[in-house]
Amino acid sequence: RRRFLLTSCQYDVASAPVILANYCKVSNVSFTMHWLNKDRDLIDSYQVLYCEASVEDDGYGTTAGGMPSAQSQWKTDDGITEDHHTVYGLQPSTEYTLFVRGISQAGCTERSQLITVKTHKGLRFQLDPDSAHRLLLLSNGNMSIRCDVNGRRPIKNHKDRFTGLSTAALGNVSIRCGQHYWEVDVKDCASYRVGVAYFDMPRAKLIGGSDGSWCFHRSGCISSAVTGDVKHNVPQCSPNILGVYLDYDKGMLSFLDVEREEHIYTFHTKFVQPVYPAVALLSLDGSMSLHSDKEVPKQIFPQIQADYGGFTPPAGLVAYGPSAYALVPVQK
Repeated sequence: RRRFLLTSCQYDVASAPVILANYCKVSNVSFTMHWLNKDRDLIDSYQVLYCEASVEDDGYGTTAGGMPSAQSQWKTDDGITEDHHTVYGLQPSTEYTLFVRGISQAGCTERSQLITVKTHKGLRFQLDPDSAHRLLLLSNGNMSIRCDVNGRRPIKNHKDRFTGLSTAALGNVSIRCGQHYWEVDVKDCASYRVGVAYFDMPRAKLIGGSDGSWCFHRSGCISSAVTGDVKHNVPQCSPNILGVYLDYDKGMLSFLDVEREEHIYTFHTKFVQPVYPAVALLSLDGSMSLHSDKEVPKQIFPQIQADYGGFTPPAGLVAYGPSAYALVPVQK
């Protein structure tokens, strides 16, 4: 009877997954991998293991049975049911080694081939032409914009395109974790908005005109920070290059005058969706250019970190200026 039970409980062993390196994608804080498995029907779920490539371990950080060893410094993402997965929370400019294996009733498959990747030093993105208002002309690899005053170009309608008076565009990447920094050259634009927004923000509203968007607004000699269509005064400033610092996990969005190395304003909120870089060009004769793939310049941020780094404001508070707080409505 015991021999019968052991024989009847045997399962077919699935083959190891094969990572499709050409379909993998890396950013400054994440890595997306795709794989194939010819025995997909035998797999219940997948497991992705990863660690910094500099980690010294016993081979691949696994025991002979294929499970992580007790000494392993590998991290694991479990319960993956698709043939692709994105690992979040990686560090910029860091090499990682990753592999994937299947989990079935017979146990773990052999691991896939090892793959080593290096994360980017900063967030890489372009403006999304499908979101750009029909009056905006994109150039320089979709990193620069100006207004097409004539507006006679044939533009296809698109559900993601900004409309009406909202001459705006979103970046083509979503941000859902980590610290990020980019710059916008605004010296040739008298009126503009720069910030971040949820993808589902109303396309007929300006950046900052809804609860799902936050921005720095410059119009002539007046500056303000705007969210939910509520404006907050900021110190008088006229930056040529505007720095944007986003700490998604802490809900912190800061704006800086890069040339003067001065802090302009910081929002504190709680992001409940991924956010996208966002710009709006409000001057018909103006232009602006974006600069991405930049490291977070920590030397510019000591005052911000000292003021806000260890402090979580109560609900309904937004931080602005050095150590100053004002009661205003914010995204819950």
